[in-house]
Amino acid sequence: MPAAAIAAAAIASAAASAYAASKSAKAATGAASTQSDAAQYAANLQAQTAKNALNLQKQQYGNTLGMMTPWVQIGQGAAGKLAHLAGVTPSTWQPTVPTQETNPVNMAVPRVRTAPPTGPAPALPRAAGTVVMRSPNGSTRAVTQSQVPYYLSKGAQVVSNG
Repeated sequence: MPAAAIAAAAIASAAASAYAASKSAKAATGAASTQSDAAQYAANLQAQTAKNALNLQKQQYGNTLGMMTPWVQIGQGAAGKLAHLAGVTPSTWQPTVPTQETNPVNMAVPRVRTAPPTGPAPALPRAAGTVVMRSPNGSTRAVTQSQVPYYLSKGAQVVSNG
C-alpha cells in the first residue's frame, strides 16, 4: 500500500474521530443541561407541594379552632366559677382563649377575655343535719355534725349551722 494512501486513511480516521468526539461532547452537554433542568423542575414542584400542604394544615387548624371556640367559652365561664369555689384567687389563675396575638397562624379568632367571678361564692346546697365550714384556704363545704370537731381541729371555721 502506498504511503500516500496510508496517510490519507490516517487523516480520514483522525477527522472522523474528532467529528465523533465533538458530537459526543455536544450530546453530553445537552444531556447534562436536560438533567439539570429536570432536577430544578422537580425541586420547584416539591417546594410548591410543601407550601400547599402547609396551607391546608393552617386551614384545618383554623376550622378546628373556630369549631371549638363556643365550647372554650362555656368552659371558661364554668372554670372561673369552679376556681372561685375552690378558693383559687384571680391573681393566681386567669383563663385564656387564643387570640390574634397568640394564634400562630394568624387565623381570625374572636377576642374573648373573661375574668373569674368576684364577690361571695354562691350558696352551697346542703343536706339536713349538716354544717357549712370554711377551710384555712378559704373554700367552704357542708359537713355532717359528727365531722365538725375534726375540721375545727384542722383550723376550719363554722360558717353556718342548720
